[in-house]
Amino acid sequence: MATTAPPTTDEAAAIWSTKAQVLDRNWQDWLAAHTTFLFPLHHCEGTFSLTPTELVFTGFHKRDPKDPQPGNDGGEAARVVIRISKADIVDVVHGFDEAFSVWQERTLGLSYKPLIVRFRRPAGSTGSADPTDGEGVDAIYFGLNVDPIKKRWGDNALFKAKLDDWLKA
Repeated sequence: MATTAPPTTDEAAAIWSTKAQVLDRNWQDWLAAHTTFLFPLHHCEGTFSLTPTELVFTGFHKRDPKDPQPGNDGGEAARVVIRISKADIVDVVHGFDEAFSVWQERTLGLSYKPLIVRFRRPAGSTGSADPTDGEGVDAIYFGLNVDPIKKRWGDNALFKAKLDDWLKA
């Protein structure tokens, strides 16, 4: 009888935005993020997975047009997959920065603070490089297992500790 290995990932429901999306937010994004019973500022929804070698965000942009792939009947949004290699991660912060400030959050950080992963983009890729962060460094802002009804509490603090341990291993 074959035995199965224990799971090698940690997963959570996720909401996220790239730095470019946060910097390009509009009044609709601000209004949604400040409305009771809605999620904090985000552009994508899906799943966060932590594997031994990378972070993976898989989901859908909440406003993108339907997926134009052959065979799609128009009922699915375009799929978003972001993979960040462990070796490319510069740092992880549970809090705010110059792009996603405390003013972007309805509770002013009292119950929700995003997790921010700053990472080096592979050469030749595009993104929202911020010269103050260094050449080619980008960021993704996310929330894990966030419940908008329960004052936005989620598992960001728990996953910050997991990410810190994962980066040290």
